[in-house]
Amino acid sequence: MSEVDREGDYWYRAAVTGRFRRGAPRTPQLVDGGRALLFVRSADGRSAVGDLWQLDVASGAERLVVAARDLLVDVADDASLPAAERARRERARESGGGITDVSVSIDGSRVAFALGGRLFAGGTGEGERIVELAVPGPVVDPRLSPDGGALAWHARGRLWLAAADGSDPAPITPDDGAVWGLAEFIAAEELQRGRGYWWAPDASALLVARVDDSAVAEWTIADPANPQRSPRRHRYPAAGETNATVELWHVSTGSERAARRVLAVGPGHDHEYLATVSWRAGGALALTLTRDQRECAVWSATSDGAAELARWRDDCWVDVVPGAPVLLADGRLLTVRRDAAADRLRLFLDEDPVSPANLSVRSVAASAADAGQVLVRAAPEPDESRLYSLDLSAQGGASDLTGPGWFAGQHVGDTLVVSGAGPAEHAPSMVVRRLPTTGDEPPHVVASRAEDPGVRPAPQFHTVGEVRYAILWPSGGPRERLPILMAPYGGPHSQRVMRTPAAYVDDQVRADQGYAVVVADGRGSPGGSTSWERAIYGDLLGPPLADQLAALDDVIARYGSAVDPSRVGIIGWSFGGYLSAHAVLARPDRFAVAVAGAPVTEWRLYDTAYTERYLGDPQDAPERYDANSLLPLASGLQRPLLLIHGLADDNVAVAHTLHLSSALLAAGRPHTVLPLTGITHITPQPVVAANLALLQNAFLAEHLRPGFIQGRSAERQGSASP
Repeated sequence: MSEVDREGDYWYRAAVTGRFRRGAPRTPQLVDGGRALLFVRSADGRSAVGDLWQLDVASGAERLVVAARDLLVDVADDASLPAAERARRERARESGGGITDVSVSIDGSRVAFALGGRLFAGGTGEGERIVELAVPGPVVDPRLSPDGGALAWHARGRLWLAAADGSDPAPITPDDGAVWGLAEFIAAEELQRGRGYWWAPDASALLVARVDDSAVAEWTIADPANPQRSPRRHRYPAAGETNATVELWHVSTGSERAARRVLAVGPGHDHEYLATVSWRAGGALALTLTRDQRECAVWSATSDGAAELARWRDDCWVDVVPGAPVLLADGRLLTVRRDAAADRLRLFLDEDPVSPANLSVRSVAASAADAGQVLVRAAPEPDESRLYSLDLSAQGGASDLTGPGWFAGQHVGDTLVVSGAGPAEHAPSMVVRRLPTTGDEPPHVVASRAEDPGVRPAPQFHTVGEVRYAILWPSGGPRERLPILMAPYGGPHSQRVMRTPAAYVDDQVRADQGYAVVVADGRGSPGGSTSWERAIYGDLLGPPLADQLAALDDVIARYGSAVDPSRVGIIGWSFGGYLSAHAVLARPDRFAVAVAGAPVTEWRLYDTAYTERYLGDPQDAPERYDANSLLPLASGLQRPLLLIHGLADDNVAVAHTLHLSSALLAAGRPHTVLPLTGITHITPQPVVAANLALLQNAFLAEHLRPGFIQGRSAERQGSASP
């Protein structure tokens, strides 16, 4: 079938448009005191190649700063990416090409970025040029100094430094077999730290992470479709095994390039993980965690070493929240901690909570913290993500800047940029406006070139107990005896129930194929109470499945004959794949079919930080690992199960699916396995993504028969009353 013939296929269009995100503005950065906004946007809704744009906040005028293809013709060719950059993008789930990550000077006058392992930098003003700089490479993660006068980047295991024009490039770290200036796997995948070095505000020094992963187990990723290729090796610390040793070094940018180790974490040290590092005018901070993640410490990091500023513990785990901690110029410390009395994650100023007790803080933007204002992304309800301005001088006070919906944002000066969608919006947008204290200037909507999916989701939201769920019906509303399709993620760090229709486009399309689609977030999901999130501690199987069943039971009780309880399917990926496989293995009386994509099946095969946070060390608690494994349940399979896994997945290795398939085969249980050649934990290849969706839909339809009603024809179903 030609591409033209497939234009009517939603799943094909979703694949070639990057789920309708291509052409939309992304990665906003307010610069020049909030007077300008730099952002990335591709030329149209089909192009994955990002270009750099600038918006003048006063006028709303947009201007192309540079097009990626004007700098590098083959910029869309992923084969040109250095291995370290490819790994960095995989950890960040970055599927775009061209300009994806831009470093900007504080005043916005200069930018730097990498394309295909080559360094480009220059001015952003009209008439100025961005050019390639001839420096040693391949270049990964280039960063301008705050004043724009110097550049640092990673290449060949070392951190390099040059003038802003690329002159006098030189390594500032030794060639000692370690990796300098890049985040190790665990930090990038599980601790939300994607960087490995940080500039001093005055550009006089850098804090640089040194990673020694020589003691970490080496895993291999083979390409069975191309047996002539050597397997790719990478360091993967599975639960209970050895982590990397990470040191934080203070390196001067002066002529002497003096270097001193500030702190170290990993095997043999009191703390195991370097979770966050930041450097503001008040000073540099590092947050470290013990291996069990039940204790953290905040350190002041200087050329003289590390001094402890704070330490706290949690009975389950300490939450690492983006944007925190923050050291103010007057020496006070902003942290986000669990407030046991409020049962929420709250912002603390030293030892005093300063965010309202009913808000669960998701992230912090503290650019104006020294002036007494902090922007937080927080939730009064678990299915919302709003932006609030907190006045540090009025403890407990918060101004709601967005209202209900799902939003993220940042502010500089009196300018606020907000990305997201509200409860009546079918697509996300990016809006720039002045903060309320400056008057009623009209906001500027940054132009989007994303394609319209042509779908208008109509989720209905319900709560049963504390479980929140959305249900989507075929367009026109409920019909009689529809099969039910559960579509969860269901685990930590991610949620699917969001108070905006924009989050349910795929679900609405599946509903229009003849299903009642149910999206439920159970215990372990973020955004609500900390006790709700911690209810999965030690048990990743029981609570998530019980809460999916609670939502299912409520749908059946609430809608009666509109749904068919005998035809219930479940589909999920990653943790959602684990949950889907568990559902059909453990409760064949409730689930008729399951699709499990990239599922974890045996937690001893997953990484240290994530797994041990919830289950502990397998050497100390082997019974927990046994109880949370899917492998012992294999003999219970009575329903159709489709297992899908990318053979190049370096996060959830294909070994998970192969181990479960082997256990099912040993038990004589029929099942289906779909291996994806060359595919990682994400599926950015359009043709693969489109056809994969069709195969999943066909598998579900074969066993749930969405056009069938017992004793009635499919034609009659279309006109049946609820």
